[in-house]
Amino acid sequence: MVNILSVPLKNEPGALAHVATTLGNEGLNIEAVLGDAHAEMGVARILVDDPGKGQHVLEQAGHPTQMLEGVRVVMGNKPGALAKALQALGREGINVELVFGGAPDPERGEVVFVVDDAERAKKIIDGE
Repeated sequence: MVNILSVPLKNEPGALAHVATTLGNEGLNIEAVLGDAHAEMGVARILVDDPGKGQHVLEQAGHPTQMLEGVRVVMGNKPGALAKALQALGREGINVELVFGGAPDPERGEVVFVVDDAERAKKIIDGE
């Protein structure tokens, strides 16, 4: 299980840079980030090495932050691997609210799912 920081931001130059700088200045490592903006506002979802400290630091810097619970899954870096995990979750009635990830090397991919039941999702995917 992992905790992801969800940070609403104004859709303007430097907004995400301020968040990244704030975290970096406190010695927090950003392991993954997903950003999205529509019109005047956006949201960044950030996976850091110490989410509790990250939330505290960002809120002290004026960034209201919500903590999302997710599941980090390591899978083979091959066609269909993500589809297989998503199909397993769908069969079991687990709703995927957010997903992000990548393939850090040719053999393995890493994906983070934010779902409506993280513990159950982890068991389902690990059982595959």
